[in-house]
Amino acid sequence: MKKQYIENKSLKSLSRREGALLELLEDNNLATFSASEVQRLLGINSNTARQTLCNLCRKQWIKRIKKGTYTLGKNPRFDFEAVCRAAWPAYISLSTALNYHGLTEQVPLVVFAVTTRQAKLNSVLWLKVKYATVKPARFFGYEKVNGFLVADKEKAIIDSLLFPKYVAVEEVAKALYNGRKELDLAKLERYALQVKNQSLVRRLGYLLEATGYSPVELKSNKRGTALLDVGQPHSGNIDKKWGLDLNKTKSNLLYFLGGF
Repeated sequence: MKKQYIENKSLKSLSRREGALLELLEDNNLATFSASEVQRLLGINSNTARQTLCNLCRKQWIKRIKKGTYTLGKNPRFDFEAVCRAAWPAYISLSTALNYHGLTEQVPLVVFAVTTRQAKLNSVLWLKVKYATVKPARFFGYEKVNGFLVADKEKAIIDSLLFPKYVAVEEVAKALYNGRKELDLAKLERYALQVKNQSLVRRLGYLLEATGYSPVELKSNKRGTALLDVGQPHSGNIDKKWGLDLNKTKSNLLYFLGGF
């Protein structure tokens, strides 16, 4: 066997069928797979497939994510695919995607994903996870990379603003600043309008200007005010253009610039 994953483990504990399955999983690029896929790959019945999977779990070649779904050993790609599969449909987003795309240096202790389901899982395999639930109309802006789904750069920012309890507004500002040479402003504005959240539009418009962008499509509807930092109380310092209560000073918002 010449497969990378298999070469990293001892072959002595494998039966012929088990070894063949691991090779077929890698040949078919299946880091995460179901019992029915094992039946198809090996041409065996459901009972034999279940027994083969139980043996591989016991021997620690694979791990069970949930009933009928399994993944290969520890590897970032396998981890993210497992997180998506556990609450399918889902894609990696928020702080995890910001870090994945190099927009922030902060490595989150929790893997964040967006799903259309009411997922109550707190862990998948060895990972702490947090699922943010959206309506189907807001489930967009992702791409498939190495077998798992991840928000593109622009949607990772939009999702972070959509769920401010998970991502601090300062980190969104930092992501915008770090991505000023690579982010697609038109796409970012289009995404913001597509989610139909006026508070998000106001916060994004202000953050874009604060980090050196010139938004074109975003406008405040002028009715009421929204908070820049939804986790902080009102300050009474209102930005009239965006209808935004600036309850976080610009020096704190742009702390990463140092000496601002």
